[in-house]
Amino acid sequence: MTRKQKNIPIGRYVVDFACRKAKLIIEIDGESHLTRRSQDQTRADFLASEGWLVLRFWNTQVYDDLEPVQEAIDQACVQRTSL
Repeated sequence: MTRKQKNIPIGRYVVDFACRKAKLIIEIDGESHLTRRSQDQTRADFLASEGWLVLRFWNTQVYDDLEPVQEAIDQACVQRTSL
């Protein structure tokens, strides 16, 4: 089983959750991100340039409809570790 880490630094950024083996980052966003779209895009562009895939989910998705979130994460892990 791959160990997932929480709040880890990658470059000058700290990400919510990451799986190093899959180079997959999971970001769980709240309302503060509504006004930070440009900064979030800059951050995502940097992380992508380092080979990471960033999946972003709203807090409400995680709280209210977790199953599709889990499915998206599972699919991304499978795809990225089978390359």
